[in-house]
Amino acid sequence: MRHYRYIIVTISLLAMIGVACARQPREEKAVAIMNNYFKHYAKKYPDSILGKYGVNSLKLDGIEEIHKGLVAAVGVLELADGNRLVVKCNLQRKALGWKMVSWENLGIRQSK
Repeated sequence: MRHYRYIIVTISLLAMIGVACARQPREEKAVAIMNNYFKHYAKKYPDSILGKYGVNSLKLDGIEEIHKGLVAAVGVLELADGNRLVVKCNLQRKALGWKMVSWENLGIRQSK
């Protein structure tokens, strides 16, 4: 009888661990992934908008789940010249964490 109790407790704990796994990255993690990607992009393509002006900061507007393991994150990149670039990034869950798989330029907001 005691063995059944241990088995039930073990199964319950494993079920709770499975439920605790996030289907979306934390906001801090998404910002770090996107910021790292755009810094590398600016170095790789110096003639692009990001390469010419550089990225000062990134503010996340929201994260939306497309389907399990794939999310869309909308963020605003603040460039060194004061303008803001709105981007939509797709993040995919890989075996060792989240990875940015694509991004789209949604336009530039002029600084006031």
